[in-house]
Amino acid sequence: MPRKPSEWTYSYLDLAKLTGLSQNAIHQAVTRGNLDPGNLESVLVWLSRQANPELKRAMLRHALYEDADTVANRAKAKRKKRKPES
Repeated sequence: MPRKPSEWTYSYLDLAKLTGLSQNAIHQAVTRGNLDPGNLESVLVWLSRQANPELKRAMLRHALYEDADTVANRAKAKRKKRKPES
């Protein structure tokens, strides 16, 4: 029996975190027709142009067929290094 499809949600705040833009700037992109948050392809294309530099590099690595697990592990290691010791 097939599994029930999953659904994901995200907000303007989530898009703002990925791009470094304000929520107001995200709203303006939607209002101007540059972004349709209900269309995954629109969001992906828009993010490819607006993403912060770190996300853009990760997207390029994936597009160039680098092993996704390697990229994910590298990102986790970076985050651990940034956390101050308690």
